Amino acid sequence: MRDANGHRFWSIGETAVLDLGPGELAWTQGGCLSLAGRLEGLVSEAPRSAALALADLPAVTVDGFSTWAYVDRAAGRLVAAGAGGGPARIMDLPAGTAVHDLAVDGAGVLRLAGRLPDAAGEIFDGVALVDLRGRWSTPVLLAPSGGAPDRVAAAGGVAWALDRATGALWREAGQPLHDLAVRTRRPGSFQPDPPYPFGARLEEQAPIAIEGNERIACMAVRDDGLLAVLVHSTHQARRAHVVFVTPDDARSTVEVPVRGFPSSLGWLAADQLALLFPDVARAAVFTTSPVLPAAMIASPRRHPLQGATRFRFARTSVLPAAYVGYDGEQPLPPRPTAALSLAGYRDRGTASLALPIDAGERGHVWHRLVVEGDFPPGTGARIELRAADTTTALAEEVFAGHGFGSPPGGDGDEARGGWIKEPSEFPFDEGRLGVPPVPERTGCFVALVQRPGRQAREVAGRFLEARITLYGQGQTAPRLAAIRVWGGRFSLVRRYLPPVFHAASDADDRARLGPAQPNDFLERYVLTFESVLTRLEDKVASAHLLTNPLTAPEPALAWLAGWIGSLPAPGLTTSARRRMIANAMRLHRQRGTLGGLLLALDVASEGGVARGGIVALEDFSLRRVFATILGADLGSRFDPLLAGPVQSGNSFVGPTLVLGEAAVGEPGQPKLSAAQEAELAALLEAPSLTDAEAVRGFMDALANRVTVLVHQAADARQLSVIREVAAEMTPAHVALRVERATASLVIGLYALLDIDTYLRPRPGPDPIRLDHSVLGGKDVVLRLPALDPRLEQGARP
Repeated sequence: MRDANGHRFWSIGETAVLDLGPGELAWTQGGCLSLAGRLEGLVSEAPRSAALALADLPAVTVDGFSTWAYVDRAAGRLVAAGAGGGPARIMDLPAGTAVHDLAVDGAGVLRLAGRLPDAAGEIFDGVALVDLRGRWSTPVLLAPSGGAPDRVAAAGGVAWALDRATGALWREAGQPLHDLAVRTRRPGSFQPDPPYPFGARLEEQAPIAIEGNERIACMAVRDDGLLAVLVHSTHQARRAHVVFVTPDDARSTVEVPVRGFPSSLGWLAADQLALLFPDVARAAVFTTSPVLPAAMIASPRRHPLQGATRFRFARTSVLPAAYVGYDGEQPLPPRPTAALSLAGYRDRGTASLALPIDAGERGHVWHRLVVEGDFPPGTGARIELRAADTTTALAEEVFAGHGFGSPPGGDGDEARGGWIKEPSEFPFDEGRLGVPPVPERTGCFVALVQRPGRQAREVAGRFLEARITLYGQGQTAPRLAAIRVWGGRFSLVRRYLPPVFHAASDADDRARLGPAQPNDFLERYVLTFESVLTRLEDKVASAHLLTNPLTAPEPALAWLAGWIGSLPAPGLTTSARRRMIANAMRLHRQRGTLGGLLLALDVASEGGVARGGIVALEDFSLRRVFATILGADLGSRFDPLLAGPVQSGNSFVGPTLVLGEAAVGEPGQPKLSAAQEAELAALLEAPSLTDAEAVRGFMDALANRVTVLVHQAADARQLSVIREVAAEMTPAHVALRVERATASLVIGLYALLDIDTYLRPRPGPDPIRLDHSVLGGKDVVLRLPALDPRLEQGARP
C-alpha cells in the first residue's frame, strides 16, 4: 500500500518479524507489544531432590464445587472434605495399594494412578476409575501393557496418564459400561461380539522424551485437553523445560525462563501457566499461546502463596488451578491462586528485528516512523534504526534513536514522536489500539526518520535494522499496538525548488559529524508540512471509502444510512449495522417476503441464519400431514413448533408418516390420499372431510403466520434486536412469533428435517427437577459430581 505521495510502509512485528530475545518483552492478549513481568524473587537455589520431594507429597484433587479429596496414607483410605466438618470417607484402600496421584473431571469420574487392586484383589500398576455418580458400582481398573502410570490428569473430556520414570504416556479412550446397560440376554438370541467394544482403555502415545539424567516432575492439563509436562534437567544445568502435548498429539518444548527446579505446575487460564519453586512463597506465572505454546513470557501479575512453606498445585478440571499447602504430610485446604491488584513489570526490555527489512533498491531513504501506542506517565519507547546498502555494511552503522512517550536518556537532538489526533495515519482508519486517543498519551505518534549529530541526517540504504526498547515504571508499562516505518521519501524541496536548496545526500555527508547543514534543516522543516498535507491528500484520494458502509468510520454510518432511508435497529453491533446498510437495497426489494426476513435476520445476527442458529418458517408448513414433525411434543400447548394445541400426530414410522409435500392438483390445492384424508379427519375429530368448515378452520389456523425459532444462545438484548428486525420485515397481515427453540435436532424427538435442522454439541444429562421434569423424558436422577458426599447428604459405598 502507498500513500498519496508514493511512500510505502513495512509493519514491524507483522511483515517484519520481531525477535523478542530473552523474554524481556511480550505480546499481550490484545496483540500489543509490552514489557514482561519481573522475575526477581523467583530464583530458587534448592536442589532437584527437594523439588522432586515436593512433587511426591500426597496429591489433592478439587472438583467444581470446591470440595476436595486426598489419600489419607495413615488411615489407608480415600477421604474428601470441603462440605463441612472433618474428612469424610470415600472408600477404603486395600493393603498393598499405593495411590501416587488422583484427579477428578467435570463429569464426576475420579481417577487414581498407582499400584491398585483389581476385582480379584491382585495388585497392578494402572489407573482406576471411580464414578462419584454411581453409574458403575465398582472401580474400573485400566492396566497398560507396559509401564507403571503414576501421574494422571483429566479436563475437557480428555484424560492422560504418565509414567514419570520412563516418560511413557497414555490417553484414555472409551468409557465404562453403565450398570443399567448390563442385561441378561436369552440364550440363542443375537449378541454383539465383542459384547461392548467401546470400553474404557489406555491408548499408548509417543513417550515424553527424557535424556540421561533428566527427570519428570509433574504434569497438568488445560480445560481443552492440552497437556503440560514439567521436565528437570541435570543437577549442574539447573534448568527445566515444559513439553506441551495437544489431544491430536501436536507437541512443542519450551524452556522455563527461570533458573532452578520447579516442583509443580498448573493452568490458571488458557494462556497462563503457573510454576511453583521450593522455598519461594509466590507462583511464577507465564503467558503462553492459547493454542500450542512456543514461548513462556513472565506475567506482570504477582500471585503470593499463603498458609504454609511447602506447596503444590491440586488437580482440577476447573480453571484457575488451586494450590495446596502442607503441614508435614497432611494437606491443608486448597486456596485459589489469586493475583495482587498491582502488577510488577520489568523496568525495561529490548527486542530486535529477526532479519533486516529489504527495500529492494540501493540508497532507499527511510522517511517516517509511526507508532500506535499507549504511554502512561513515566513510560516510553525508543526505536533505533540504521540502514546500509549491504548487510555487511549494516553492522558498521550507528543506530539512530527515535523517542516516544517519556524514554529516559537520549540527547536533545534525538527525534521525538509527535501525537496526532487521528487514531492512525491511514485515512478513515480506526487504528489498532481499540481505545479513544488521549493527547500526548494514547493514539498515533509520528516521527521523521533521521540521525542526530550528523551534517546530513537522512537515514538511507537498502537494508534497515531496528531495535526497540520499552521503559516502564514497575507498576505500569507502555503498549505498542503497531509500529510502521515508511520509506521512499518524497522531497518537496527536490521536486519544486532549484538545486541550490537541495540537501547533500552522499554517504560522506551522512557520516560526517557536526551541526546540520542549512539545506538539510530546510529539507526537514518542509517535511513537517508534508506530513500534514500527505494525510489530507490521502483523505481526498480515499473519499470513496466514506460511501462504502464496510469501510466508512463508525460516526459516518448514520449519515450514510440516511442517503437511502435505512434505519438499522439501535441494538445492532457496529459490524451488523455495516452489513445492514450494505444490504439495504436487497432488503427493500425483498421486503415482506420470507427471503427478505431470512436475509435481515442473518445480517442482524451476524450469520445466525447461515449457521442454523435462527430459523424462520411459515406456519402452513407445520400442517403435519404434509411435513411431519418427527416426535414433537404433541401434548404441549406451548411448543413453538406446533402453532397451538393439537389432539394427535403422525410421527410414527409407518403408513401415516409422510415426509415432504403431498401431491398437488389445482395450484395451491393439496390432493390427499384416502389414508391422509382419514388422518386429517381424525385430527379434526370429524367423521369425514365433508365438513368444509372444519377443513377451512384447520387450514386458516396456520395461514398468514410466520414463526422465528432462535436456537443459538442469545441474551435479552440480542433477542430484542431479533424481534425488532423480524417485526420490521414482516407484512402487517402476517402474524409473527419469535420464540426460543426448546431443543436442537434430536432424531425422533425434535426438528423439521431440512427446515429446522440445527446441530449442537451433545448435551449432557440434566437432573430431575420437581414441577419441571417429565417422567420418561430426558432428565435423569443424578448425584452431584462432587467429591464430598455430604454436599447432598449422600454416602459413598
